[in-house]
Amino acid sequence: DDEWEPIHQSNIVGTYNVFEACRRNGVKRVAFASRVGVLGQYPRGVTLTVDIVSTPIGFYTISKVFGESIAYSYAREHDMGCVCVRIGSFNLSRDQPEHPLHLSHGDCLRVFEQALVHPNVTFAVVFGVSDSNWPLYDLEHGRQAIGYCPQDRSLVPEDRWN
Repeated sequence: DDEWEPIHQSNIVGTYNVFEACRRNGVKRVAFASRVGVLGQYPRGVTLTVDIVSTPIGFYTISKVFGESIAYSYAREHDMGCVCVRIGSFNLSRDQPEHPLHLSHGDCLRVFEQALVHPNVTFAVVFGVSDSNWPLYDLEHGRQAIGYCPQDRSLVPEDRWN
């Protein structure tokens, strides 16, 4: 399949190669760039948590679930700290963010910095999104797991919540 092969090479084979190279070279912590899309489609009234079952749609998000799984395996089997950051929407042209998936440039830097330096992390999955007036994602887990406290906020018009 034309869609599968590039994803297979970069996100399956490539992800394995990165984790294996890190293991062989004694890397102590890896921050894996996942995607909020691994959760698929849940009803809008549900606040999404990191322990909700992944229901990916499409090869790309399936490959991200694989990445989270291999991160867990390397954390458990090779004593390598791994943090999976489920990135939301990173958009260069959005001055006034109005989407609950928004991840500002500053918060992107903050979440990945915390993923790499927060002490005593064996394995964690966190949401890489900025704060929002629409509580679509549970951000408390990221605060507790890696100390990620988003500083930026999106304001989603309430008529778009339903």
